[in-house]
Amino acid sequence: DNISLMRVFVKNLILGDKSAGGGSTITLQLAKNLYGRKNYALFSMLINKFKESIVAKRIEDIYSKEEILTLYLNTVPFP
Repeated sequence: DNISLMRVFVKNLILGDKSAGGGSTITLQLAKNLYGRKNYALFSMLINKFKESIVAKRIEDIYSKEEILTLYLNTVPFP
C-alpha cells in the first residue's frame, strides 16, 4: 500500500535504514520472486517496491487468493 511505500522511502532514503523493508504481502513477495529486483543506485528500494506494487495489483485483479498463494508457494525454495 502507499503508506508502507512511503514508510520505506522515509526510513531507507532519508534515515539511511537499510532494513526498512518488510511487511510485504504475499502478492508483493510473489511479484518480487517472479521478476526480481534491479539496482537503481540510491533509489533502488523505492523503485523496486513501486514496480512490485503495480505488478501485485495486476495479479490481484486476475487471480484468486488461493491461486496467488499457490503461485507464491511455487516460487519459494523448500529445503
